[in-house]
Amino acid sequence: MAPTEDQYWQLLEEFPDQNVVVDDEGVVIFADSGFKQVSGCNSEDIVGTALHGLVYDADSDDVRDALEAVGANPDTAHQFEFRTQTIEGEWRILEAIGRTLPSQSPISGIVVTVRDITERKQRERELQAQNDRLEEFAEIVSHDLRSPLQVAQGHLEQAAATGSEDSFEKVRQSHDRIGAIIDDVLTLARQGKSVGETEPVSLAEIARRAWETVETKEMELVVQDDKELEADPDRFQQLLENLFRNAAEHAGPETTVTVGPLDLMATSTRAEEDLATGFFLADDGSGLPDADVFESGFSTESDGTGFGLAIVEQIAEAHHWCVSEKESLDGGARFEFTEIPKTERLQPSHGS
Repeated sequence: MAPTEDQYWQLLEEFPDQNVVVDDEGVVIFADSGFKQVSGCNSEDIVGTALHGLVYDADSDDVRDALEAVGANPDTAHQFEFRTQTIEGEWRILEAIGRTLPSQSPISGIVVTVRDITERKQRERELQAQNDRLEEFAEIVSHDLRSPLQVAQGHLEQAAATGSEDSFEKVRQSHDRIGAIIDDVLTLARQGKSVGETEPVSLAEIARRAWETVETKEMELVVQDDKELEADPDRFQQLLENLFRNAAEHAGPETTVTVGPLDLMATSTRAEEDLATGFFLADDGSGLPDADVFESGFSTESDGTGFGLAIVEQIAEAHHWCVSEKESLDGGARFEFTEIPKTERLQPSHGS
């Protein structure tokens, strides 16, 4: 005997995955308790609402297109992904499969079965980042370390033949450079794109502390204003130290470096909790080269390792900050750090 409509709802409720049923227009006619939890809505809010209206705005068109594809091809299941927010306010990535209900069922429509894949996506991103770092380290060993090693070997042969103190000095300089590269590579490898415990920290306090640890010659630090940031204090200080060191190497001995908060204007197209805020660091030096300054190994100085700004970018990403570079008002370099909205940290790959 075929199940009644109530029995069918009860059967869906007992499935291990979360389920929601929509009609031909994509409007929800049933949602089990699991889907109510991940959607952040109660039953009264869900039933009668279009499914694409319950997901993150940037994913709503994908959900609508997937449901239309199911309706146009009732014999084929369609898989897609979307982001949604739990009742606790946590953003999650859901994998969904939409199918047309069988003709013998007591109701008609499309059943969408969803599964939380947030952790899986995070592991995939971490694995990809690890693979990228391995490729990067292989490039460093094959190129960035080999070059000063060859220079050292050449001067060592000359020093052995002539006893020239200048040649011995060249060897020492090459060895110092190799040591600096190894130190920076170990920083990239050991710490990676991760941070320790974060806490509210003062931008002004960390900036002044970082300034004291760097050889800044006749340079001047100006802290425009203070701002409280959520950060790992030690790694945040390391980020600023590398930026100050970069300015000391490239901007000149009498450069003024300015640090201050960066608050972007609110817009009507983004939720209040997603508004990006951050800070900036600018100097009045000679400006930035026409190149990707964050690329590992890139340096305009012959004795630079080229990893200082790569480490800056890595620490920023670990804090979910986006870093960009541009010309400052004084013609120097300006680095801006803005917080990446939580929804943009989850990047589902849609497909049917």
